Order: sequence, then structure tokens, then C-alpha cells
Amino acid sequence: MFMEWMEWPWLNMILILLTLISFGYALYVKYKRSIFTREHFAFAALAAQTTITILAIHTITSNNPFEAISYFVSQWAHIPHPNPVMGSSDKVLVLLFAAFFIWVSKKMFLSWEGSKSTQQKHNELLHNSPSLAMEGIDELTRLLKRKPPREIYLFTQKKT
Repeated sequence: MFMEWMEWPWLNMILILLTLISFGYALYVKYKRSIFTREHFAFAALAAQTTITILAIHTITSNNPFEAISYFVSQWAHIPHPNPVMGSSDKVLVLLFAAFFIWVSKKMFLSWEGSKSTQQKHNELLHNSPSLAMEGIDELTRLLKRKPPREIYLFTQKKT
């Protein structure tokens, strides 16, 4: 019963859309790093990592997610739908792609050169190592509690 539910074409489409949206949002936050803090990027990157991991697990345990796209196209165009089978090398490639994406997003997080919150600056002064998961979860709880955005640290030099 569970495996039948996993093979519904619309589930694949939803997973693909969620992955693309979360990945696009993470890139948007990175691009607009002058207005977003590293904590907000951690939230976006954590969401993207989660969706790509779910998509990879679903792909390995079920079928190719792009099969759903070809299914809907074949239904729309009234042509027979081919049923391709993923080999083990395809599944390994999916795992490598997901691992690469997680590695890149972690590197982007660690090398953040955008705005910093006062909390992030305080942690840097205490030499606390940043954690993408913890900062992402902290930002998620802040958003869920509808608290105001974190105060951005402004560096001011004294003129002598």
C-alpha cells in the first residue's frame, strides 16, 4: 500500500517543485546577501538540503522523478508512456548529486560574506563555530513565532 502511494506521478511533481523552489530561494538569499543575514541563508539552505534529500531518497526507493513529467506529457499529447527503469549507476549518481549540493550549500554558509546579525557577530567574537542546522532551525523558530528580523550588525570605524 505504501509503495503504491510512493509511485503516484503527482507526488514526484510536488517533490520536484518543492526542490526547485527551495533551491531557488536559497540562491535568492545568497544573491541578496546585503539584506539577508547568514541565519536566514541557513534556513533557506536547510530547507533546500531537506527537500533534495527527500527527493533523492524517493528517487532511490521508487522511480525517476522525471518520469512523472514524461507521464503528464504523454497523457496530454495522447502518446504511449514509456516506463524506464533506473539502474544502480543512476541511483549512485542521484546520491552523488545530492551530496554535492549539500557540500556546496555548507561551503556557501561557512564562507558567508553578507550581512551579519549582532548574534552572529557575538558568536564570532566568542569563537563559536557556526552550524548550518542550528542556525537554520533557530531562524525557522523565529519565523514561526513571528518575531522581528534579527538586528543587523553595523561596523563603524572611529575617525582619528
